[in-house]
Amino acid sequence: MSPGSTTRFVGRIRESAANTGASEIFLARDSKLGLPDGFRAYLVPDKTTPSLLPADTYIIPSQFGYVGDGDVVRLDPSRRAMSVLYRRNSPQNSFLLTERCDNYFVMCSQPPKEADDSWLLGGTV
Repeated sequence: MSPGSTTRFVGRIRESAANTGASEIFLARDSKLGLPDGFRAYLVPDKTTPSLLPADTYIIPSQFGYVGDGDVVRLDPSRRAMSVLYRRNSPQNSFLLTERCDNYFVMCSQPPKEADDSWLLGGTV
């Protein structure tokens, strides 16, 4: 991870150089081809040489090889963490907006948690 923003943010992954918004994150499958300007951040494979990367570039391990165009991720630079929030090609996406639900629904966190979970919505798409 290169020095850049320390604030966590949410963005949509793009694999083409056509940036369509301020929260787009460019996924470079091959960083040797260069990184286009205008993206909020960049994701590059773990075999990339860190000294050649611009700020707000994140080296992702091979375990995240499934992420692709249209997926939505949350990047937390201070923790050096990435969470996949939405997978465009998955038929089973769901959104958990809070872990404090006290209605005991089957799909809710049980038992409800008292901790502040506002970080779950730590940005905009």
